[in-house]
Parts: sequence; structure tokens; C-alpha cells
Amino acid sequence: MTTPKPSSKNPTTTTTTPTTTIWSTKLKSKCAILTLNASRESLQTISKWMIFHRKHSKSFVSSLLHLILTEKKLVERKMLYMTILHEVLLSHSALEQQEGGGGGGGGGEGFGTSELKWEKMTEFRNAIGDVVTDVMEHLGECFAKEKEEKKEQMVQKIKSMMDSWEKVNAFGGPSIVEGGRRALERGLQSVQQQQEEQEMANVVVEKEDAM
Repeated sequence: MTTPKPSSKNPTTTTTTPTTTIWSTKLKSKCAILTLNASRESLQTISKWMIFHRKHSKSFVSSLLHLILTEKKLVERKMLYMTILHEVLLSHSALEQQEGGGGGGGGGEGFGTSELKWEKMTEFRNAIGDVVTDVMEHLGECFAKEKEEKKEQMVQKIKSMMDSWEKVNAFGGPSIVEGGRRALERGLQSVQQQQEEQEMANVVVEKEDAM
């Protein structure tokens, strides 16, 4: 998000409207009550609420990015927030319709045919596309620190998400998804490299101590 600029009429007043803060706070409040085993329906309830209020898409994406990056303890919570973004990306897509996802904007808002609804979500999808690389590299680093079985489960889940984004052409081309895949691998490998370097350093220290 851009830094608010002071009003030319009153230097102590910013041009940021209360709406941005209010909607961010509302979203974070909804996310805070999610349990780790939250159902898909619970996550879709939030994603549909976001879609209904899609004019605040940049604020929503910024809030979820912040939640993903700042969650310190549980990678599962990061994946909950990622799944909400995933549901938004697939909203009104042909893939969602095949799966019977329903998609709707929530709140009874009808904004045209599925094709028109898909087009009207372009700005929201683009806002998510802007953070894909940062999120994927961060998740890769987090996954790499988990036990092997859990790491593989998480990696496969996020790769499956990106495959779906590619199928529906969520970002109007392949470059963002391809960049996300590279970023995920980069995150995974960076931690592995750090661990290998640490192991080598430990071996050197042990040899020196033995001399």
C-alpha cells in the first residue's frame, strides 16, 4: 500500500479514508477466528465476502499478505490465508463451475453472467498477482523448515493451487504463475543451502576441537 500523503489544506490530515482501515480490520477479524481445521465452506464464506466488496481488493490483498508474512508459529495458518486468496482467484472461473463451487459475490449481488463476473474480478486477480512471487518464496522457506512428510504435503498443495491458476489463466498469461513456481523453489533451496552450510561449519568446528 502507498504511504498516505498529507492533505494540502491541512498538513495534519491524511487523504487515507477510514474505509481502507475499516475493511482491513474487518478481514483480519474474520481470519482471526478461523481454526486450523477450518472447512472449505468457512474459507469460501470469507472469500465471497471479499468478492462482494471487491472495490477494496488492494486492501484485502495487502492484509492477507501481511498475515501470511507475519504468522510466526504455524505454517498451517499461512496456508489458510493462502487458500482464501486461491478461492478468490478461481471465483467465477470455468474450473470453479466444473467443481460446483458456486462462486457468487455473496450478499445477493448479481453482476452479470459468469463471463462478465470473471472480467469484473480482473483487478482483484491482478492485485493478488502482484504479491505471488513474494508469497511463494516466503512459503518455500517456511515449508523447508518442516519435517519431510509435512513439507511435501504443503509443497504439493501449493503447486496444485498454481496449476489451477494456470488452467484458468488467472493472471492473463503464464508469467506470474511461472514466476511463482520459481520463487517457491528458490525459497525451498535457500533454506536447504543454509542448512548444508551450517552442517559443514559444524564439521569444521568438530575437527578443530579434536586437534
